[in-house]
Order: sequence, then C-alpha cells, then structure tokens
Amino acid sequence: YILAGCLILCFFFHPGSKNDYYVTIQMLVSLSMFLEAAGLMPQLYLMRKIGEVEGLTSHYIFALGVARFLRLIFWVSMYMQGETFIYLILADLLHTILLADFT
Repeated sequence: YILAGCLILCFFFHPGSKNDYYVTIQMLVSLSMFLEAAGLMPQLYLMRKIGEVEGLTSHYIFALGVARFLRLIFWVSMYMQGETFIYLILADLLHTILLADFT
C-alpha cells in the first residue's frame, strides 16, 4: 500500500516538466523522497514508543537528518535559480523536522 501511495504521489509531484513527456526519469527523484519518508515513519514511531534509543540508531538518524537538510539546501538553491519545486522543498522540510525531533 505504501509503494502504491508513493507512486501516485510521485506521478503528480515530481520536478520534471509536465509536457508531452509527462512520465520522466525525474519522477524517480520524487519517488525516492516519498519512499524514504514513508519507510522511516515506522522506525520513528517505534523510537517514540520505546523512548530510549541505542547509540548506533541515534547516530544513523542524525546522519539521515543532516543528509535531508543538505538536500533541502539543494532544493532551495534550485528555487533561487528559478526552478519551482515548492512541494519538494515542503516535503524535505517536513522530513527534516521529523528527523530533528529525534536527534
């Protein structure tokens, strides 16, 4: 179900141009972002439920948060250059905020 939902989201929200070639390789960028966020939600839920997190897991979550923050900077810089990816900026911002809650 998660994969189907992510596929539907990436079909409508991807950085490619929406012209004759609507289905593009850039849909995979959007699909990977949605799958990463959806795949991380159960782990974040369990970490919240247990309350105490192992050191290695917390380091992984911190590194993931840094990577998402850097990707967010990339999307913002693309926006400054005239490319409009507002929905990807919002998706990365939400993902970074969720990860920041656990670091």
